[in-house]
Order: sequence, then structure tokens, then C-alpha cells
Amino acid sequence: MDRPYMEYAFDSFSIILITIWSSVWIIHFGALFHATRRLHKRWTQPIFSSATPPSVSILKPLMGVDQNLYSNLESFFQLKYPSQFELLFCIEDKTDPAIDVVNRLIDRYPKVDAKLFVGGNTIAPIGVNPKINNMQPGYYSSKYELLLISDSRIYMKPNMLTHMVYCLIAEDGDSIGLVHQMPFTTDRNSLSGCLEQVFFGTTHARPYLFSDLIRVNCPNGMSTLMRKAVLDEAGGLVAFGRYLAEDFFIAKYFTDNGWSMRVDHQPALQNAFDDDIGQFRRRILRWAQLRQSMLPHMILLEPLGQCFFIGIAAAWSISYQFEWINPFIVFGVHVLCWFICDFILCLIIRHSISFLFIIYFIPMWLLSELLVTEAYLRAVVQPTIRWRGKRYRLRWGGLAVEVPQ
Repeated sequence: MDRPYMEYAFDSFSIILITIWSSVWIIHFGALFHATRRLHKRWTQPIFSSATPPSVSILKPLMGVDQNLYSNLESFFQLKYPSQFELLFCIEDKTDPAIDVVNRLIDRYPKVDAKLFVGGNTIAPIGVNPKINNMQPGYYSSKYELLLISDSRIYMKPNMLTHMVYCLIAEDGDSIGLVHQMPFTTDRNSLSGCLEQVFFGTTHARPYLFSDLIRVNCPNGMSTLMRKAVLDEAGGLVAFGRYLAEDFFIAKYFTDNGWSMRVDHQPALQNAFDDDIGQFRRRILRWAQLRQSMLPHMILLEPLGQCFFIGIAAAWSISYQFEWINPFIVFGVHVLCWFICDFILCLIIRHSISFLFIIYFIPMWLLSELLVTEAYLRAVVQPTIRWRGKRYRLRWGGLAVEVPQ
């Protein structure tokens, strides 16, 4: 009795794993299709040929200084946008050296409407999220109908804001409420820079692009343009101060109220100067912890999207169903095909190729896959998040509570 039952159980389990493995490849090909169709779109005519586009308030939360901060912030002063925009820089700590960087740029570009807000909502915090508390004074001061929230590490090409606004108001009529840029990086000649570019061009890009393709909530808050009136209806940024992943819940509010979202044609270019893989590991750990808190089912599903884990499962399942097939050959072919798809996807997102990229892609791809697996395992056993010098305990549903050091 037991032996037939066990054989039936293993047979069913192997079929389920093969089905999941096949579904993962749908995500691969869907991401490749969407990247080819959506990213780096070329315009054959002026984007705004007649009507003047809406004005934009740009919120820039800052904390600390790296060697690229000046050039990153300067890129916003040099935006070529055919309407008005304002820059609202928000810094929480009154001793932060970023204050000097912002003041130097304001003095250098006096014709740009730029303001600096120091102190945030530290006296009367509106929630546990330090980024929301930092941005709140700038948000209160913002005066235009569109709002762009952009992190300090983002570098903007002169035409990027124009493209984002076009995607929001002109591309698909009046149904778009939020446009987000897919996180990527500039070319940086450092170990961590190469690793980040491969990670954001493969492991992160796959589910991100596929989610946008099937209209699932996926925005990352690094660079997000939205209709401010909709955010005001929710109660403004205050309504999301109790979450650490405010970007997810802001996007959820938009979709719950009938608005759709689109990924921009150009990726967000992270350009922070660092050569610390440890810092990058902490970032992907924090994201894994947030995903597992907001979407508890990800604890079970997330490993199925990782190359080596699903490859081992597929090798066992296929060889179990077809005994004449060598599981090591299945695993090897799986990894090779996965690698080729990731390489092509990263090339599409980069929009260029170089000899250096070919050289570093192989070891950085391998390291990226291993770090993602490590981050997942650590997130399962370590739910406490460390962010901006503070510790937070996550609860189901994405709610966060600050805990003592």
C-alpha cells in the first residue's frame, strides 16, 4: 500500500515541478519580449508638438554624500523640459554634508526653481518610514500637478523627464496614473558597479518587466512620476508613512482606484559611487525582507524564480519522469539557456555592448545568482530590517514598527 502511494506522490510532485519550471520560462520570454517592445523607444516626431505639457514637482530625498552626488543632482538642473519644473531637495539631518552640495548647485543655476528643506518631520514624525518623514516638507510645498519622486543615486539624461511625462499623459490617453522607471545603472568601473548592473539587468529585470507586461504592481520607488491629485486623495505621503515599502502601497492605491501604470521607455540610471559589495548585499536583503512581509506567499514562490534552485528541481523531475535522461545534462542545459536569456536581456536594457561587459558578465552573473539565494535564506530567518541607521520589525501586510537598537 505504501509503495504505490509514494510512487504516486513523487509522480505528481515531479509533474508539478515541471509545470512550474515551464512557467518560469514564460516569465523569461515575456520579459525579453516586453524589453524589446518597450525600452529605448525611438521617437520619429516631437513628443509634444502642440500643447504644453503639465508642470512637474521633483522631490529629491537626500542623505549623505558620495563622489557622484554632485553630478547626479546637477543632471536635474540640466533637464530639457518644455514646461516648468521645480526641484525640492529634502535633507533630514542639519549637519548632513549634502546641504552644501545642494546650495552650491542652487547658486550655480539661479534660473532653476530649486528649494532646500532641512529637518524633515523629525519633531513630529508621521510614521516609521524615514524617507516619507524626510520628504514631507517638500511635498507640502510642491505646487504642480505632476510629482516625480527620485532617489539621490539617480542620474537623469536631459530628455528623460519629457519622456516620462509623455508616457503618463499622452501615450495611452487619460488612464495612466503612474509611470515608473525600471531600475538599472550607469556603467561604473568598479566591482560593485558591475555586479549591480548585472543584477538589475537580469535577476531584477525579469520579474519587473514581466509584471509590467501583465499589469501587476511592480514599481520601485527610485524614480516614479505620478498624478499628485490622486496621491492627495489618499491623504498625501502621510497615508503611507507606516510602511517601509511606500512605493508598493502608493502604486497599489492607484490601481485600486482604477488607474493603470506603465514602465517608462528609459530605465532609471543609478549612479552612486561605491565599491562595497557588502552594502549591495544589505540592499537586496532588505528588499527580500520587504517582499516576504508584503506578500507572504513569496516565501514559497521566490526560490522557484532562481536559476540553480529551479534547475535542480527540473533536473530531478524530468529524470524521474524519463529515466533515460541524465539529470546532470538537464541541469547543464537549463543553466546555459538561462544564462543566454539573461545575457540578451541585459544587452537590451544596456542598449549597447562592450568588450568589458562581455568579460565581467559571466562572473558577475554567477555572483548575483548566489547573492540572491543568500538574501532569500537570510530574509526567512532574519525579519528585522536595518535601514538608515535604524531597526524595524516587519508585520504581515507590510506594516513596520521601529525597534530599539
